[in-house]
Amino acid sequence: MVLVGEAMGGDPRRIALVHATRILIVVFTVPFYFRYFSGHYSEAARIAADQLPLGLQDAIVLTAAGVLGAIFGRFARVPAAQLLGPMAASAAVHLAGVTNSRPPFELVAIAQVVMGSTIGCRFAGARLYEIRRVVLVGAGSALLLLAGTAGFTFVFSNFVDVPAEALALSLAPGGVTEMSLVALALSVDAAYVSCLHILRIAMVVSFAPLAFRLGLRRKS
Repeated sequence: MVLVGEAMGGDPRRIALVHATRILIVVFTVPFYFRYFSGHYSEAARIAADQLPLGLQDAIVLTAAGVLGAIFGRFARVPAAQLLGPMAASAAVHLAGVTNSRPPFELVAIAQVVMGSTIGCRFAGARLYEIRRVVLVGAGSALLLLAGTAGFTFVFSNFVDVPAEALALSLAPGGVTEMSLVALALSVDAAYVSCLHILRIAMVVSFAPLAFRLGLRRKS
């Protein structure tokens, strides 16, 4: 969302801070609710990252998907082309069965450190009152989204054959990694939770720029 928002002319510092505040509140709220109010409790599951083998052919395919996807995204003028282009190309080669592998965990960790450091550096020179105001906005939006999560879980848990805990974690406004880890820790169906969050993120990243452009047109 930082990349997409910046591509649409937003302030990356405010976007990053709002999302960080939202995820922090969700991660510290949802597990405590399950533990102390819903009566759901289980010992934390041991998390093991099953690494799929990455051969030379798979490495070439994934590298080509990243490079060609970014080039195509820029050519097609897709917002955040360096993110959405490789994502679309990677999804295509995986759905087509060309590869079932993923980048090495170490490479993903390095990318996350670089991205996090880049976003963090943008807070240089930010004043405390600006940060306080943005954090309050992020906290307010997180509480509204959590209220919506509780409402949708209460209504739809009676119509779908899914435990209320799994449905709540799937609808909670947290990141896919954070909610999947919470699901693992609570022994909730992590596959179900992660699939819905991946779908949500794909929809948000794909349609948020369109909604933003439509809003600008109406305003103008």
